[in-house]
Amino acid sequence: MSTEPKARPFISLWWALYALFAIGYPLFSMLTEQPPLPLLGQVEPFVLTKQDGESYHYGNDDRPVVVNFIFTRCPDVCPLLSAKMAEIQKRVPAKDALLISISVDPAYDQPNVLLEYGKQYDANFDRWFFLTGEETHVQTIVENFQVMYERIQTDETAPPDIRHSERFLLLDQFGEIRGIYDDDPSGLNQLISAIDQL
Repeated sequence: MSTEPKARPFISLWWALYALFAIGYPLFSMLTEQPPLPLLGQVEPFVLTKQDGESYHYGNDDRPVVVNFIFTRCPDVCPLLSAKMAEIQKRVPAKDALLISISVDPAYDQPNVLLEYGKQYDANFDRWFFLTGEETHVQTIVENFQVMYERIQTDETAPPDIRHSERFLLLDQFGEIRGIYDDDPSGLNQLISAIDQL
């Protein structure tokens, strides 16, 4: 019977696994890398009034911005949109994005009204702003976002019928619209993933 020691494998199993990971992981990352976000239009700097009565100057912050459009007398979709924005507030750190809700009923939605509305959604007013202003100015700004906004004449005693965008827009640090997202779970996940790319 031979007593010679058995030859050890040239490459141990551990080193083989390490080499596989070192080569395979970067390759996997390259193959699954997200495509660059589109450039969908430029939003010019603007000034509106926040829920605390102070002016908000869009374009003075270096964070991406998530924007939606609401009004406080909206009986159906706006509460849902605001609840989704509150979810974004929880899921996205303040250092990664600002949140803006622009009222499309600015004559009624004065700062004090927006302040109480925001409190219903536990808004962090240091990074989630509810904005209002002169109606013609707001209309110009909404058009700058390239989204729908139409006020239908109704009985003055009833809440107005306002047709507006029900989607979330993502703007980068330079004012470029980089995505428009539905308010369903898939849309919100895509939005949050896009914020990570900026």
